[in-house]
Amino acid sequence: MKMFVTAAAALFCILPLAAFDRALVPAEFQAAIFKQLCADYLPAYRQGTLVIVSRDGEDALAKEFSRAGFVVKVVTPEQAVFEDDQILYLPSRLDDRVAASLSKRAALVLTDNTKWVRRGLASLGIVVRQRRADVVAHVGRLEASGAEVGLGLFRYARVLDGR
Repeated sequence: MKMFVTAAAALFCILPLAAFDRALVPAEFQAAIFKQLCADYLPAYRQGTLVIVSRDGEDALAKEFSRAGFVVKVVTPEQAVFEDDQILYLPSRLDDRVAASLSKRAALVLTDNTKWVRRGLASLGIVVRQRRADVVAHVGRLEASGAEVGLGLFRYARVLDGR
């Protein structure tokens, strides 16, 4: 499976950015990459419920994460305030203030927004950078969630919090 994720990430080198919805990593690749990250580095989160915060349904994301074996719930930002699940997905279409408020509610926060990872609002980001998919990580957030952060994750992800 690791080779699949590497091959999937390499595929982005040849796809034009116009193929992406606002330069976002397609849902099926986000789900596959996150599934592999959990299998390799974050096994405690493999069985958790993934709560996707959205105003417009995020049907493609929900379908692909569900297909990857995660239990998925899609909620509005107002409903997310009452969620206490471990994994929260904050799409970049959310307002920065909403993301900042909700990011405190989950152990692991996943996003497609590099800026939120850099600011410590999210633990992991699956983002498009220079026509390819990249995983970015905020190690401080990961450690605060109780995840053991090994060298493998450092090699796999670009670390954005200066560690």
